[in-house]
Amino acid sequence: MPRQARANVIDPKTIQVVRCVQHCVRFASLLGNNPITGEDCSIRKEWVRERIKVLIPIFAIDCLTYSVHCNQIQVVLRSRPDKAKSWSDKKVAKHWLTLFPKRRDKHGKVEEPTKAEIAALTKDKTALKVKKIRLSCISWWMRCLSEP
Repeated sequence: MPRQARANVIDPKTIQVVRCVQHCVRFASLLGNNPITGEDCSIRKEWVRERIKVLIPIFAIDCLTYSVHCNQIQVVLRSRPDKAKSWSDKKVAKHWLTLFPKRRDKHGKVEEPTKAEIAALTKDKTALKVKKIRLSCISWWMRCLSEP
């Protein structure tokens, strides 16, 4: 029987401590040597560490600990919807645009959101309310960790 989706188990409106595991599929390996090419993939551990460092100041979620294994990533997270609730609309917009940027520089690095981009996002109060909930949602944190 498959596991239930995190979004169905974890309430993003309450403070919770959760252990999450993200597995590699089809016997893929996250670390170690690629069996086909022989390429060393241990640099991926640093990629995961850097991605966690990017996500921590953006989300209203505390990463208590993490572990990167050859076929999975384990994290222990504490959701902080109380922290996100105190954020201003401008702060929510800035965090969201840092997470999902409109622009990047020539090296692919995220550029600071402009005042116009922030103002455009703060005008839509309904969308902003949804984004504030997502910025304290563990499912969204795991999604943003795993997708890149």
